[in-house]
Amino acid sequence: MTNSERDRAFAFELGYPSDVDWRSVFEDAGKTVGDYWRGYTLACSGVAKSLEEWATTHETTRMRVLVDYPDDPGIFIDVTSVKARYRNSPLYSELRRYPHGDRITIHGLERGYNQQHLMRAAKGAGLPLQAIQKIPSITGRDLELSGETGGSIAKTYGWLWFCAQYEGLPTPAQSDLADVYNVHRITLNKYIKQTLNEDWSDIKLKGKHLAASMTLDEIPLSIRSRYGISK
Repeated sequence: MTNSERDRAFAFELGYPSDVDWRSVFEDAGKTVGDYWRGYTLACSGVAKSLEEWATTHETTRMRVLVDYPDDPGIFIDVTSVKARYRNSPLYSELRRYPHGDRITIHGLERGYNQQHLMRAAKGAGLPLQAIQKIPSITGRDLELSGETGGSIAKTYGWLWFCAQYEGLPTPAQSDLADVYNVHRITLNKYIKQTLNEDWSDIKLKGKHLAASMTLDEIPLSIRSRYGISK
């Protein structure tokens, strides 16, 4: 089975029609992820849509990672497959991102290969997950954070802080805030640092100050329900 056929079969497995617009972008892992991965090439693949289309698409429960498609401005790929290959090796590892978990597989074992090829592919099995965490700050953006400012993120943290204090629970962590936005903590932290050019400690402090003057009625129901507050 060719790579194209595997991609089409995977798209079908995810519930997409046979004519879905499936595209790939390629990255030098040594530059995108780090020097340790020099010699590896990444192929990041998935369904391609405009940002407006993705904004109204809610068929997945996993964290969506959207990357710019360089040859077609305005089109973004939802990365559901990341392949890592060392130079021209006949073997490569692939991370497939399913709604309820990821799966990593080494492909090409049915072909002729040597022990060095296998060692490189086994090492590369750890690369796709690292790439997923790096890609948003290198080639794309996360839809759920689009348009968020330091003030709006601080206010959201203030809601969490207020509810935690109201219920006598521990102070909310950055991971709790990231969960509200349906993104990974690393993605949120990079957005704050690299896109907003702010510090997490400042965002957190602003949120606490805002919470000091909040009332329970101001807290959105979606936030209150996280703490079991039904009032």
